[in-house]
Amino acid sequence: METWRVATRLSVVVIVSLAIPPLSHADCVALWKTARDAQRLSTVVFSGTVVKTDGSLETSFEVDRVWKGDVRRRTTLTLFPGIESYGASSFKEGGAYLVFARAMNRLVRTDDGQDTPIFEISVCSGTRLLSEAQELVNQLGRGKPPRP
Repeated sequence: METWRVATRLSVVVIVSLAIPPLSHADCVALWKTARDAQRLSTVVFSGTVVKTDGSLETSFEVDRVWKGDVRRRTTLTLFPGIESYGASSFKEGGAYLVFARAMNRLVRTDDGQDTPIFEISVCSGTRLLSEAQELVNQLGRGKPPRP
């Protein structure tokens, strides 16, 4: 009888172990090879410094260079908060970033009554700290200044 109890406990442990997936780290599979490829997949591409982030949805940038899109000097992105997204909580105030963002087919109404697009920044995009993006910036070229 004691052997049966031990075997039953072991069976339960084995079943529970199989039912709970192991924690793992998945590597990013980028859909681009060069910065120009990532640019084609994005709606806006720019570099700028984070001046404000609410940590959940919105991040405001002081933009210095633009490679794609209609981007103003002070740009606020409403970001999609997904598991595989580089969301607002990923940006730190005062940090300078190279940003590749894609507008989704959704709008959100802001506090001032305006409809604004929601952007997705995939963790597999080229978005990163500007200090770690020199190769991508070189591939993109000079860019242009943002709109006032």
